[in-house]
Order: sequence, then C-alpha cells, then structure tokens
Amino acid sequence: MQKISKSVVLFIILAIIALLTCQWQAKLLTSAAAYHSPLTGEYPAPGESLPPQSERVVLVILSGLGDELQQQLHTPVLEQLIEAGASATSLSSPPSFRQPAWTSLISGAAPALNDAPPLFSFNGEVRTVAVDTIFHSAQRASVGTALLGNAFWSQIIPPKLVSRSVYAQFDDAPGDEQLMKRVAPLLEDDALQLFVLQFNQLAHAAQTSVGRIEDYQTAADQLDAHLSRLVNLLDLDKTTLIITADYGLIEGGGRGGHDAPVVGQPFVMTGKRVIPGRYNSIEQIDIAPTIAALLGLSFPSANQGRPLLEMLQIPDPAPAPISVSLAAQRITLTQHYLAALKMPAPTIGNIAKAEQLLADKNYAGAAKLAFFLVFQADEAAQQAQENRLSRERRIRFLILVAALIILQFYIARQRTKLWVDALLSGAVIVAAYHIIYRLEGLPYSLSAIVSLEQSWFAVALRVGASVLLGSLFFLTLLALRRYTHSAVILHAAYELFLFAAIGFILPALYGFWQFGLTVTWYFPDVALFFHYLTALWQTFWLAVMGLLTPALIVLLNKGIQKGLSAYQQRQLLKWQTSR
Repeated sequence: MQKISKSVVLFIILAIIALLTCQWQAKLLTSAAAYHSPLTGEYPAPGESLPPQSERVVLVILSGLGDELQQQLHTPVLEQLIEAGASATSLSSPPSFRQPAWTSLISGAAPALNDAPPLFSFNGEVRTVAVDTIFHSAQRASVGTALLGNAFWSQIIPPKLVSRSVYAQFDDAPGDEQLMKRVAPLLEDDALQLFVLQFNQLAHAAQTSVGRIEDYQTAADQLDAHLSRLVNLLDLDKTTLIITADYGLIEGGGRGGHDAPVVGQPFVMTGKRVIPGRYNSIEQIDIAPTIAALLGLSFPSANQGRPLLEMLQIPDPAPAPISVSLAAQRITLTQHYLAALKMPAPTIGNIAKAEQLLADKNYAGAAKLAFFLVFQADEAAQQAQENRLSRERRIRFLILVAALIILQFYIARQRTKLWVDALLSGAVIVAAYHIIYRLEGLPYSLSAIVSLEQSWFAVALRVGASVLLGSLFFLTLLALRRYTHSAVILHAAYELFLFAAIGFILPALYGFWQFGLTVTWYFPDVALFFHYLTALWQTFWLAVMGLLTPALIVLLNKGIQKGLSAYQQRQLLKWQTSR
C-alpha cells in the first residue's frame, strides 16, 4: 500500500511537470516573440552628415543566398564581380529570419537592438521599423532613395521614408522580373542616390522545393541574369555597387538559426572608391555604416558596425572625420544603452580630444583615437550587459541549487530497489530521443523549426518512440531479474519517467539560469534558446506519456513473467521426459 501511495505522489509530480512545462513553453515563446530592444522609444539622436564619397550606392540583397550555397551554384556573373571587386564573407547575427536581417542591413544594429520581431517566421508578426536607418539618414540629408523588393518591405518601411518604391506582387521569379523592369527607368533619375534592390526567388525556391539544388540553380541562373542586366545599367565610375544576402539556408531550406550556412553570406563591393581584393570576414551590421560613409550620411543612431574603410580608396583627410563621427555615434549609443539597462554611466575617453586632433589636422592621431574610443564604447556596452546578467544569474543559481537539493533529497528517501534500473532506462529514453533526432539529419538550431505546430508534434513522435525503447529496456531488465512485485515495479516505472524528465529538462534549467523564465530585456543566444524551448517540449510530452505508461509496464511485465514461467516449465518438462 505504501508503494502505491508513493506511485500516486509521482503521478501527481509528473502531472504538475506536464502542466508547468506547457505553460512555461507558451510564456517563453510569447515573450520571445514580443521582445523589444531596451532602446525602443529611447534611441539616441543622429549625428551630422559628412562629405559624400560616391554619387550613388546600389545595395542588392539576394535573399537566401548563403556563402556556402553560392559556392555550390554556378553564377558566372556574380563570380566575375567577386573576382573583380572587394569580396568577403558577411556574418550575420541570429536569429537570421527575414525582418531582423533586413533591419540589420539598413540600420547597422544587430537583432537584439534593432527591434525587429526576432521570431517573425514563427508568428508572422510585422513591425514598422523603429530604429534609425540609412533611409532616415538619407531623408535628413535630402538624398533621394529608391526601394524595390518583396511586398513585405511596405509593411516595414513607412512610405514617407523613401522617395520611390516598387514592391513585387509575387514572391518568385515573376516578382524579381517585375523589379528588374522597374529599376531601369529609376536609375536614369540622378536625384535617386541610394537604391536598395531585394530579389526573393531563391528564398522562395527554398520554401517550395525543400532545398533541391536543381531548383536553387534555376533561381540562381535567373538572378545571375538580373545582375548582368543591372551592371550594364550602372555607371561604375560614379556608382558603388554592393551585393550581399540577408541570410543563408541549411539543407532542406531552413533558416533562422546560428548554423554556418545560414549566418554566412557572400559580400561583394565594386565600382567607385572600391579597392579590389579578398578580405577577412565582415559583419552584416558593417554594411549600413559603409553606405552612410559613401554617401556622406550620418551613421544610423543605433549602428553597431563600422564602415569598411579598408576596402575603400578615400583620399585624405576624409577617413579621419568618418572615424571620429563613428566614435561620437558609438559613445552616444553606449550611453543610452547603459541608461536603458539602469547601469552606471560608462567610463570612455573624451570624444572632444579626437575632434581637437581633427581640428589641428592631426588626421592619423584623430583616426587612431577614434578607433580606440569605438573599442572602449563597445567594451563598455558588453561589460554592462554581462554585469547585469551576472547579477540576475546569481539569484537564479541559488533558486536552482535549492530546487535540486530538495529533488535529490526526495529521490534518495523515496527510491525503490529498482532505482538503478529506472535510472538506466530513463537515460535510454533521453539518449534514444537524440539518436532519433540526429538520424533525421536535423541540426540543433532554430533553422530546424519549420513551424511551431509541426515541430511540437514532431517532438511528441520522437518522445513516443523513445519512451517505447526505454520501456522495452526496462522490461528486459525486469525479465532478467524475474521481478514480479507489481507495486514496486509501478513505483520504479514512475521513477523511470521522473529520471527521464530530469534528463530532458536540464537544458531548460540551464536556460533559466542564463536568462530567466522568459525573454525580457536581453535576447539570448539562439542556440541556447533552441535547446531551452525544445527541452520544455520534450519534458512536457514525456510527462504526459509518463502518466499512464507505468501501468502498462506493470501489465506487460505480468504477461512477460507468465510467459517466461510457462516457457521454463515446458523446458523442465522436456528435460524430465528426455530422462
């Protein structure tokens, strides 16, 4: 009777775990989708414009073209541009979905700061851009702009921010063809100095073809033809052309995570002021400040990147004022960021000294000091973030330690004679889940989540298969032991599921320690977020299945033991008869 009552307690514990993890994962997803930059509504004021270095800049975004995919495809025009221009791998900051990536490209702010909805592809939320962008900078400087791309842009960029806009009616090849037809007459307008042209058909192919390289190549052929036509329309003696992508794709067409094929995109710049060559990798957030420097615009106020001056042949003394302007922008951004985090004001060198060196025509000294000030500001922002996280983590760590001590004490006091068998079987369930996951060829990444609903039920199927394997393993151990005490077996079976639940939920507990129950002021590392979320899904389904499976294990064990007894009796009878 005591064993039965202990089983009831474990049944209740598993029911509570199922209820809590279901609520927890829902709140975690809701908080992540609703995440806003700490600077929302309090972005710093922009700086001053500088003398332009190029008459026109054209930014081409090839959606979905990762650096690794580009090297697999045959794109002769793009390859010629890479060979003739300044090229590098552009590294984006995940989550690498459409709106966060586009906002990074035009603002120079990473997703954690640019206020784009980080989980756009999962919940479909669209936000009008809140952060300062190169379109804002161009408008302040009375520079004409043109935006041509997917219709989704119209929901992000307010009409008043762009001089001319063309939004494709289709997501695939006809949409890109429509954009190419419309861009030619716009390029004849000298008042339009900033063009952003986004092609979508490669990303569309990923959604419709499940990542078949043949379909990618078809889309790439058409994109290459568009690039050829575009280059012929441009006067590269007056224009700087930048070609890059927003995100790459994993095998199968997924995106959004931290995978190398997703976060690495090709980058090529050619035309006016460009120094050809192959360069070290850059960051996606470097593109917006580079455009600002070329057109003489103020840096977007939340910019976290740097102008790629090493790729540009800008005559002295222009590089020094650009560097000092960047330092002023970054110091102001850091001051606002620390204030938003309610952290002490940063200790950063005085920008006035760099400005004085500039006034004294000590351009090398001004540029060197500006570089150091940018480094100081970035370090101060990073350190403030770490300090606040560390302070919050100490409290959560104590909570976790207390909870684990209580759990360990309970298990030690209530464990059965079969607790080792239960522990091993629980480990089999957890291990089997991850083996099945890897056999499916899926990465541990947000890129593996095509939709929340599909992934939610896919986890259920994997957990179900794992529970089957773990239960069979446990029944095998019972058969070897010839153990028949049903009350003890029932209790041990519930122990099995408790141990498996602990194994599944460990990544979520680590995530709780790192950034809390939900996403608040800080958007976590997306790899950790993936493990956190899926651990809650796994634990939920495990707990649900663990409510009834122990009773089935008891019944199956009875049948197995009876079968074994009958088999032994038959064998004994045969032996006696043979004698």
